[in-house]
Parts: sequence; C-alpha cells; structure tokens
Amino acid sequence: DEEAAAWAALRAAFGEESSPPAATKTLKAEKKPKKPATRPKKDLPPEVLTAPGPKLEAKAPADTTAEWLQAEVDRLVGEVQRIALQPFPAELLRALWKLPLEEQQDVLLGASELQGKSGRSGANSTGGVWQLVAEEVRARGGQATLAGPTPPERASRARVQVKGEAGKTTTTKGPKRARSPSL
Repeated sequence: DEEAAAWAALRAAFGEESSPPAATKTLKAEKKPKKPATRPKKDLPPEVLTAPGPKLEAKAPADTTAEWLQAEVDRLVGEVQRIALQPFPAELLRALWKLPLEEQQDVLLGASELQGKSGRSGANSTGGVWQLVAEEVRARGGQATLAGPTPPERASRARVQVKGEAGKTTTTKGPKRARSPSL
C-alpha cells in the first residue's frame, strides 16, 4: 500500500504520531479504481531519474533597480515636457541620454522640482526649463548645446508695387487676400 507508506514517511519526517489521518481512512473505504497519472519510473533512463531539476534563477535586484530607474527617467522626461508645454529639444535630449541613468534622474528631478516650485509653466518658462537642463547636463560633463527658442515665423507682408487702373502705380502691403464668395 503506497499511500500508507507515503503517509508514514511524511509523519516520520515531521515527527508526528503514527495514526493515519481520518481523511485517508474514508478514502480507503470508497475503493476508487486506480489510474496511472504518470509514466512508470522504470521506463525512464537512469540519467533522467537522477538529473537535477531545472535551475530557477531569481532576477537580480540590480536589474529591478535599473528598470525602475529607467521608468522614473521616462516619467520625468514627460513631466518636464508638460511643464514646458513642448517636446524636449532633440540635441538636449541626446546629451541627456549620454549621461548615466542616475545623473539623468538627478537632472530631470531638479528641473521639474525647481520649475514646479516656482509655479511657472508654459511659454514663459520654456526657455528657463531647457536652459536649466542644459546647464545641469554641462555641469555633469555632458555636451549640451541649446539654441535659443525660435519664435514662429510671421508672415511678413512686403511692399509690392501694383499697376492699377489707368496705369497708376500704387504701393500696397502684400497681395490682397482672396475672400470666400460666401462672405
């Protein structure tokens, strides 16, 4: 009786009394037909039977820390962009990426905290945010170049000479805009 031997071994291993549990007594009384759940051990080669199980390697804490730090840097990049109301300048972002992760986090955390505490966001602080990040990258040995913010181009209306009726020449500002027929 394999089950009884297994229970006896289990009780011996844990130093328990030798009487079988009540659940085992009731199962024996029912007499269910036995079905082999696994292949018999005699069919397996001895190398398989004595081979150690698969090795389970725990993830190193350094990997978890690096993943967390990368996620934190990504979050801070987004936060600084939201403060500035515009995307990171490409050159500045490349210079930031050349720094180690810990320094990237320090730079971005400092920039977001200083801008957040000053209460400035948007167009007024955009140059200040990027300037602050560029200075911090340079202070940490990076090569940050920051071109000044480029204002949107205004459509300049150059003065144009137009020949009107009766051969008169008049000077106007730019070409006339066409109006929609519905106006």
